[in-house]
Amino acid sequence: MTIKFNVADLVINGEWDENSRLLLLEDLGGTINLSGRVMGWKFSGRAVIETGLDNLIYLRLDEIAGIPGFLMPWVLKLSLRFNKVILKREALIVRKDRVLIDPNLLFAESGNGKVLIQPKNGVEKEPENVMPKLRERILNWAKEHGGKFAGGITEMVLVVPDLVLLLIKLMKDDGIPVELKLKITLAVAYVVSPIDLIPEALGNVLGFVDDTLVMAILITRLVEEIPKEIIYDNWNGRADILELVLKGKDLLLKMFPANITKKINSLFGSSPKEAAVAIEENDPL
Repeated sequence: MTIKFNVADLVINGEWDENSRLLLLEDLGGTINLSGRVMGWKFSGRAVIETGLDNLIYLRLDEIAGIPGFLMPWVLKLSLRFNKVILKREALIVRKDRVLIDPNLLFAESGNGKVLIQPKNGVEKEPENVMPKLRERILNWAKEHGGKFAGGITEMVLVVPDLVLLLIKLMKDDGIPVELKLKITLAVAYVVSPIDLIPEALGNVLGFVDDTLVMAILITRLVEEIPKEIIYDNWNGRADILELVLKGKDLLLKMFPANITKKINSLFGSSPKEAAVAIEENDPL
């Protein structure tokens, strides 16, 4: 089997955050023109590069000629796996008309950093696909670990999907400054992706508490910088729950080591003064 890749108008922009050790990639785009031969058939096609809220890279296949279209994802996956020293099998998922790539499993030797994709296009179409899975994951976590927390922590965690929907609405609100919209996009991508900043030893128990902290920090900043009415106009849940999240931020901060709160603050934009206070209040690892 032979296959040639011709990358057209590929766009990759990103920024490395040293505190969190995250490579923050902006929305990827472009096309890959494909041609080759498999089992005696000559074929051609195109893979359109897309991203969503699940931190995956999608190669959507179209304009396939020369072979049945349903074979093309498998051909592409096999070709990407030829160099087994570089690529991991687990990073590639075949669907009916596309191949999904997990950037954090893509390379066998990825080091200590992680990749977080910040989607910009088509985000408004994603909630109906993402929210049911997120709610299910959170409910499963709450059943197993929710009883270990007090002071409304579990209640705050359970409302995270509603907070994500709130942020998605705010992304489209003209009253939100561009800088804050970028932070909102990053926060939404963080919560719905598998990325975690907390140590693996704490991961099972605190699995969604850090997501709740991200929401609380960001929404607190929004309240400080935009009229509170804008937030409540876009909030469909109980008003007392939103107030609980705002008031619970300090409690959430105290649940994490200083290095974790520093990472979260560096990414999701509390003020330098607030970040300093959070670090002083926490004991180092």
